[in-house]
Amino acid sequence: MPGWHGYVKDLQFRKLPHFEAERGAGGWQHGSPLILNIAPLEGALDMVREAGIDAIRKKSLAMTGYFMELIDEKLAKLGVEILTPREDDRRGGHVTILHVAASEITDFLDSGSRITDELKSAVREKMASGKPAGKDDQVRISFSPLYFSFEDVYMTAQNLEQLLGD
Repeated sequence: MPGWHGYVKDLQFRKLPHFEAERGAGGWQHGSPLILNIAPLEGALDMVREAGIDAIRKKSLAMTGYFMELIDEKLAKLGVEILTPREDDRRGGHVTILHVAASEITDFLDSGSRITDELKSAVREKMASGKPAGKDDQVRISFSPLYFSFEDVYMTAQNLEQLLGD
């Protein structure tokens, strides 16, 4: 939805008959949302109010802490390194991992955790290469505490273990 925030700043108030988008990411900015587009938001905000932000944060920390424990237990031996701070007061609602096969891990998670022969082969090839993981080999994983369960966290770790293991 194009909006006035994305318009070329020098032309913004000239009332041209066409839209002139700002170059780059700035052109994707939009103005005020339409009322009909924000109406469904009310239900989501009701859920947040009902759960309470403190409870949501508490569950988020518990889920990310649990995921880090599972990484230590199941995935560290497969080359997964945790980059996210372990201290609750230094951590948000996600865990960032480092692994040489980060792009394949991302594809795997995006696919709904389906392991294909092609994906498994690419993972094995990268893991066997001996190349260390670099700054571009990061994956950020989050679990929304409103609708993810601790079982989802466990299954994510288990599925990653199947992808990265033999």
